[in-house]
Amino acid sequence: MVDRDRRVVLAWELTEAEIALIASAEVPAEYAYLDAELEGGPEQASSLLQS
Repeated sequence: MVDRDRRVVLAWELTEAEIALIASAEVPAEYAYLDAELEGGPEQASSLLQS
C-alpha cells in the first residue's frame, strides 16, 4: 500500500492563505507529462513518458 500525504477538504473550508498557497504552487518538471494528459490527450502523454 502506498502512503500518501493527502486529505479531503471542502473548498469552502479553505482559508485565504491556503488558497494562495495552492495558487502559487509549482509542479516539478518531471511531472510535466500529467499536464500533457489534460492538454493533448493520452497519445501525447504516453509519447512524453517514452522519451
